[in-house]
Amino acid sequence: MIRFLDSNLVGKTPGECLSHYLEAVYRKHEESKFIGGCLFGNTALEMSDSNKSYARLVEKLFDQWIARLAEVIAAAQEAGQVRDDLAANMLAHQVVSTIEGGHYAGKAQKERTAP
Repeated sequence: MIRFLDSNLVGKTPGECLSHYLEAVYRKHEESKFIGGCLFGNTALEMSDSNKSYARLVEKLFDQWIARLAEVIAAAQEAGQVRDDLAANMLAHQVVSTIEGGHYAGKAQKERTAP
């Protein structure tokens, strides 16, 4: 997951990096016909209450994901490419939450837009 993030968080500007990453996430799930979703999110839902060590592992992974996005968002804010009235970390949390919610909606609907 982090390898996917880093390999797709590329571009000439921080804003372009974010856009490219989000497009790659969408393409990945469209290509899979919205089957599967996020391995870590899915497993966290099922295992986090019963396996605390696994829950910590997933939490660390999500923390890395959010931190990496927050770095790029902060750079995009400094470049005037992303709104700066909200903290980069808050926006990174929102991006991750939106992606994860999109996984679940896409998985349930098996299409790119929910009704």
